[in-house]
Amino acid sequence: MQDIVAPRLPVLVPSEPAPAWFASPSTAFWPSTYWFWHNIPSRAVIAAQLGAMLDAGFRTVLIQARLAFPRELYLGEDHLDAYRFAVGEAKRLGIEVGIYDDYSWMSGHAGGRTVAGHDALRERHLFWTEVTGADGRASVGGIVSFFMEGLGRAGMAWCYEEGRVAWDEWRIVSAVAYPPDIADPAVVREVTARFLATGDEGCEILADMAEVPPDWHVAVFVSARCRTSRLVNYLLPETARRFIEVGYEPYRAAIGDFFGDPVKYMFFDHPYCGFYRWKQHAGDLGNSLLHADRLVAAAAGLGVPYGVVLLSLIRPIGPATTGLRAAYFALYNGMLHQTFLGALSAWTRQHGLGLAGHELLAHVGGWGLADGFPSLDSRTTLGVDYFGVEAFRTHTTVDASNYGPQISARMGDSVARASGRSRCIVEQYSAARDPRVPFAAGLWGLTLEEIRAQALRHHLFGARQFLFHAFYQTSGSDGDSEPFSNPRFDFPPGINFEPWFPLFADFAAESARLSAFMEDAAPLRTVALVYPLSTIWAEGGGHPCNTLFGAWARFLSEEGIGFDVVDDRALAGGVIEEGGLRLRSGAYRHIILPGAAVLPDAATLAALAAFAAGGGQLTFARPVPNRLAESREAGAERGLPLPPGFAGEEATVPGAGWLAAFRAAASVSPDIAVTDALPLWRWAGAEESGWRVAAFNDQACERRVSVTLPDGACAVSRWNPAAGTIEAVPLEGGAGGTRALTFAMEQNELLCLRIEKGRGRPPSVTAAAPAGDAAPGDGFAVALKENWTLRFDDAEPVPVEVDRGWERQGFPTLSGVGLYACAFTLGDTGAGPVPHDAAWELNLPALRAGAAVTLNGVFLGRRAYAPYRYPIPRGLLTAGPNVLGIEVFSTAANEFYAGTPYQPDGPEASGLLAPPVLACRARLGG
Repeated sequence: MQDIVAPRLPVLVPSEPAPAWFASPSTAFWPSTYWFWHNIPSRAVIAAQLGAMLDAGFRTVLIQARLAFPRELYLGEDHLDAYRFAVGEAKRLGIEVGIYDDYSWMSGHAGGRTVAGHDALRERHLFWTEVTGADGRASVGGIVSFFMEGLGRAGMAWCYEEGRVAWDEWRIVSAVAYPPDIADPAVVREVTARFLATGDEGCEILADMAEVPPDWHVAVFVSARCRTSRLVNYLLPETARRFIEVGYEPYRAAIGDFFGDPVKYMFFDHPYCGFYRWKQHAGDLGNSLLHADRLVAAAAGLGVPYGVVLLSLIRPIGPATTGLRAAYFALYNGMLHQTFLGALSAWTRQHGLGLAGHELLAHVGGWGLADGFPSLDSRTTLGVDYFGVEAFRTHTTVDASNYGPQISARMGDSVARASGRSRCIVEQYSAARDPRVPFAAGLWGLTLEEIRAQALRHHLFGARQFLFHAFYQTSGSDGDSEPFSNPRFDFPPGINFEPWFPLFADFAAESARLSAFMEDAAPLRTVALVYPLSTIWAEGGGHPCNTLFGAWARFLSEEGIGFDVVDDRALAGGVIEEGGLRLRSGAYRHIILPGAAVLPDAATLAALAAFAAGGGQLTFARPVPNRLAESREAGAERGLPLPPGFAGEEATVPGAGWLAAFRAAASVSPDIAVTDALPLWRWAGAEESGWRVAAFNDQACERRVSVTLPDGACAVSRWNPAAGTIEAVPLEGGAGGTRALTFAMEQNELLCLRIEKGRGRPPSVTAAAPAGDAAPGDGFAVALKENWTLRFDDAEPVPVEVDRGWERQGFPTLSGVGLYACAFTLGDTGAGPVPHDAAWELNLPALRAGAAVTLNGVFLGRRAYAPYRYPIPRGLLTAGPNVLGIEVFSTAANEFYAGTPYQPDGPEASGLLAPPVLACRARLGG
């Protein structure tokens, strides 16, 4: 028999009705979705699919033409006519619209329209090579693009005319000679170089070695235009103007009268900068840079020859290296931002729209700053300076990859708060988890449980809205395993083609209510985790600061310690007060420098010293600050003269010592400490009348959570985002004492509390060790192992075992909804008579991936995440006979991956995976 878990504490009592802002949140909090168009849909399809989105709980939609959509039809008359109808239908239904601003992704090319007839706007890149012999010969060749390696034939056909990379208009930018060890960049000499040959594949170069000492090296920098590329040169103002003309203006002409209602913003999606490598590539810069004459002219302000600047990017040239790199990348990124994003921002403001979207996030999918795209040098992208990008947006947006905890939402919220806004939109996409499978094959095996857990974590980390990638117009075709060109393998799942999609609306409402619950409370965050931009500009993605930042971000998140990511350039502008540092984003008593070897300037160093001297807790991880980005003087790399008071715990990785010091110093924020080894994701915020606290247990075990209330009288209520209800939590212990409430949080449980202000310190939330087995009670449990049938659609039911999935019982390629049925009497199960005063519950120990249950014709509920428990109303269960029906909603994986190489380990589990259990809890009262 099975022990029955005792009733959970505290007992909740009914309270006031939920306010409308919580029961029925506004649009900004509900999930949004991309709507992938693979062809021009009919009006009937548009109306039906928008209706399905609304029913599922999506309140914002962004239409996106994907690679299956004929590129020649993009922004044509028929496309815009269908688009206008869709926007009008969205308005009728009360759905808001964001305009996704390009074909497939990589904003700027407008499906090739930007460069059509304007070859000068095609991407131009800077390459470099070294002369390897005394004859002065060098070459650049074997150029490989990110797309050739990652996106295959479909990606190449999309991005390149002729489906191949071909170069022309080769130019020599600079050639410089230098000794093996450079102490002073003044020794670097310019030399003459010329082309021996140029072509589609590369170039041959001859440098004049007549006056170059024998032991010296010669580096040659050349640029070329990719004559077949549809990608653009973001450094050119003409590019942005042309993109707006052919990519934005058609929308204004077609649906401009809908701007503002329901169209709220334009949405850009990580503009790409090529990311080329080549056979002769070497040095400290990971891939090619965009190039333009106006960048060369602007770099004259750096005070040294352009060839010296470029040489500093690929190898150290002495004490000036750090300063030149930081200055160059600040110039490069600033020009990219202002030239391209500045133009988009100006256009949207002119036409009454916001600007949303995101740059390429080098950290996407992880905690470390280079975890997402380790093969790309983020310094060469339009991103990396996330705080700089934010200056042009009205809606902070970030990317998130796959379904594990990651930094994206916290980074987005931090960037927003640094700009005077708050929270963010998180775009969530799926890539194949198995390294044997192309990433674009995606996750048709994704479950709603995984989506819910990820969305709840995003909200607790700072997301206002969850943007799903994507709702599909079509599910693609059989017999075609080509990534991208077959919609079926273009970053699935198409959520509406998942059999469990009918359960999505429940999650959507819960997501919206949690977000609304958090909106009006200011997060309690006393830790500033410094984003080491100056160090990244100087050292790149391989520097320890990238992984150290990730280690600290993960540690703080898992420990439930509130923190903001803070721009290193903002520190100097802060105000020291009451033992802390006040910035626009918040006030911080703790500053962590995760391997920030380079600080922006002397003012930053002074601000940190003043912070430490004033009682702030300063933590730095090796390497410690030893350079200033503003300095190019001799001796600059020998170490900074750290002033008195600039001393903190040198914690290479976070640990118990740092945590103990933090707990001792944390007197103004909740002490959110996990006493077991498992993370509990938490958030706490302050409002005028008190505090709000939320916690989510995504572990596969029950946890006991203790909430310590402040001294003095206060009231506590529990807010249930899933049901939209509020219940009062009775308090004991008198009006004057400190009280603690203990909650048993089961797997996947979300706890939301509102605490009215009393006296003393704010509440603390502590997760105790897993609850383990409950104490024996007077109940019992019966497993229903036999007499089961399974039916799909209108087919005849067949006998089935419930200890393993249907994919192992003759249905390996079937995805859908299976109806399990079992007729039983309690006598058959050995349970005997039904106690008249007992409470029964149905427990489904294991299934994939969602279930709806009826007993004797009465609906008991539906659920898409563990634990699958369904209370049975008193009197419904009889001695017999009883009929139990369980609809199990599978994923789409076994149908859509059948016959492809994308399921190398065979079919995924589907249906019931363990016998259902009837649990009886006796003597609970009437």
